[in-house]
Amino acid sequence: MQFGSALEQTFAIFINVLDVQPDGEVTNTGDAMHRAAQYVRRYCDPTYVVEPPFEAWEMELA
Repeated sequence: MQFGSALEQTFAIFINVLDVQPDGEVTNTGDAMHRAAQYVRRYCDPTYVVEPPFEAWEMELA
């Protein structure tokens, strides 16, 4: 598969933004959820403008 699905992209954004400390503590769940939600909104509403725009590392499918 050359490109992932919208659901894959949503999870990738969430995981890429999520900050997990070495002890397993997550410090920014809300930020990760917000960025993933922005992607979903943009997917559903092409007129929605994501601010700040997604950076390449946020969108990376690994």
